[in-house]
Amino acid sequence: MINLLAAKEVARQLRLRDMGGIIVVDFIDMRAAESRKKVEDAVYHIMKQDKAKFTILPLTKFGLMQITRQRVRP
Repeated sequence: MINLLAAKEVARQLRLRDMGGIIVVDFIDMRAAESRKKVEDAVYHIMKQDKAKFTILPLTKFGLMQITRQRVRP
């Protein structure tokens, strides 16, 4: 639950601040693969609304997610 809220806020802040580059997000430990999948899907669906190009790599076993994002404004 907390990770889903964090995922929404991360996507929101990236868009608001127009951050670009490689962003690494450290989520709270999740034991179940189902929970990891929910967080990955949530980040993807929220970031899909973003105008910038982005890629999201799957969560590592340590709970790290790598997001690359291109800035929209110069």
